[in-house]
Amino acid sequence: MEYVYLICLLVAIGMMVWLKLYDVRNSVSQYLSLTTIIISCFAYYFLAISRTLEEALFAQIIAYVGCVFLPIFYFFIVLEICHLEIKKVVKVCLVLCQCCVLGGIVNVLR
Repeated sequence: MEYVYLICLLVAIGMMVWLKLYDVRNSVSQYLSLTTIIISCFAYYFLAISRTLEEALFAQIIAYVGCVFLPIFYFFIVLEICHLEIKKVVKVCLVLCQCCVLGGIVNVLR
């Protein structure tokens, strides 16, 4: 099963390289979401190859980064596609709320 996660990680890294080379819009939300996907894929791969409980818990904490931040970054991408803009302060507040959610999850797992 770890090979599937490794392939997904390599595909995500390839997508990031393609986005950097050929994307003319330079969408920050797309870069952030793809970076979060790469982090999550790495975490799932690390979870699949972990041998101890500590390694598995660490990998699970990293995997939660994707679960927490991907929905908000996708929301920002949808706003860009629809040509809707929200203030930067609102975006920062939403991301900070997600950081608090991640902090709560990590605090529970420790």
